[in-house]
Amino acid sequence: APVGPASLADPDPALRREAVHALVGAPDAVDRLVEVLAGETDHSVRQAAFIALAATGSRAGMSGRAHEKGRGLAAPPPCRHG
Repeated sequence: APVGPASLADPDPALRREAVHALVGAPDAVDRLVEVLAGETDHSVRQAAFIALAATGSRAGMSGRAHEKGRGLAAPPPCRHG
């Protein structure tokens, strides 16, 4: 059976990772990936979601929304000197 968005709730982390990868390119990918980061407890699934979010190149995804909702997995804010 194909892996779809419903697989994001599957008890198997491997299927959740596949579902995360399947989101790349979807119109609602950024919002869905941010949701995954906010609620996911498995490190490997969270890592896959963060990488997928970064791959979208979305300003919303990289602006800190993932950092705020994703419990700190996004890059920290830039360091300001001086």
